[in-house]
Amino acid sequence: MKNECKQSRQRSEKIPAVNRDERLRALDEAHQRFLHDHATDVEAAHGKGKVEGRAERDAEIARQMKSEGCDFEFISRMTGLSSVEIERI
Repeated sequence: MKNECKQSRQRSEKIPAVNRDERLRALDEAHQRFLHDHATDVEAAHGKGKVEGRAERDAEIARQMKSEGCDFEFISRMTGLSSVEIERI
């Protein structure tokens, strides 16, 4: 019995303070949610930046092709931009 109490005490000493203290556990969970949300936001921003970068690249290519006298239909096929978008450039 004495040995069991000693083992139980040793096990409880190994439990991190976070698991013993409900307040610390709640703070840790909130921190983990923040980290997850932040990572999700960063990933979304990265994706948005890639889309915007592609759009800028396509517009620049269309601008150059237009200045070289390329047909709007050809520019549209090469860039994916509509005729209306090409006219605005």
